[in-house]
Amino acid sequence: MSLYSWLITWLDKYENKTIKRSTYVNYEGHINNHLIVFQDIEIADVTTPFLQNFFNDKFDSELSAKTIRNMAIILKQAMQ
Repeated sequence: MSLYSWLITWLDKYENKTIKRSTYVNYEGHINNHLIVFQDIEIADVTTPFLQNFFNDKFDSELSAKTIRNMAIILKQAMQ
């Protein structure tokens, strides 16, 4: 399963009933707008260096620190 597919499943099946609707919409936006790049990355291939490189690239882009922090929160929660 790809990491992106897992994030969608995690949000719909596990988080949907435990978070506010506004948080759900926020997470869904981050997943579909920024984390979609993981659609071809298998979960087993995700490593700490891989994620560090991803976030380093995001910090070099024009994304706000809050957006990057929100992506990190989503990934951390989904991978627990």
